[in-house]
Amino acid sequence: MFKQKGSWTKLADAGPFPDKTFPSNQYPYIFSRIEKIVLLLKEAVPDLNGMAANWYRSINGNSMVANGPVPYQLLSSYPEYFCSSEKKIELNAEPEAHVNIYVNEYNNWFAKKIDNWNINGEGKMIAVYQMPDTVGKWHGVKVYEPKIIHGQFDRAIVFGHNGKMPWFTLSQKQYLTGYTNYLEGNRKEQLYANDTYIKNAKENIANMQASKALTAGQKKW
Repeated sequence: MFKQKGSWTKLADAGPFPDKTFPSNQYPYIFSRIEKIVLLLKEAVPDLNGMAANWYRSINGNSMVANGPVPYQLLSSYPEYFCSSEKKIELNAEPEAHVNIYVNEYNNWFAKKIDNWNINGEGKMIAVYQMPDTVGKWHGVKVYEPKIIHGQFDRAIVFGHNGKMPWFTLSQKQYLTGYTNYLEGNRKEQLYANDTYIKNAKENIANMQASKALTAGQKKW
């Protein structure tokens, strides 16, 4: 099976479903950037003995920040060859190996968004994410272990513009301030919902008592 040499195959693109503010005449520019990433990927995976490589492009999702860059993706899979029950060499239709590259986004696969928090007590809401664990380094770059899918073996690396990571770590004060404000906000929402429920219940009872369509016995019930 390892002597069977596969090839790179481009599949149909997904979407595109970008931010509505992103003009369609810019799609070719994004697609050309993705194809340059494909060339790097081919250099990184030069040996396709025993497997093949499939890839496709995607422009999907809204910008993470107002007036920010549009997210786009390169998604690839590597089906392995196997000997079928009919003694034919075939490609696995459900490959386990994938290399996905997400640009201008964290993606829920990498970092779980907790919520928008008021971390400085000034009313400005900031998106807060839970970072995955660091499990080592690869060529000097941190390697992360996302745990979105239990039991799945995943690894991720992040490249930032000019070497800067696209996030900052909360201080202990910011975390506690944000979490306190988050809990207080939830408390107020629950109290408001409870007060609204009681108000509506009283109005329904009053309407029932005033109704001429109900008997005295029905009103007592």
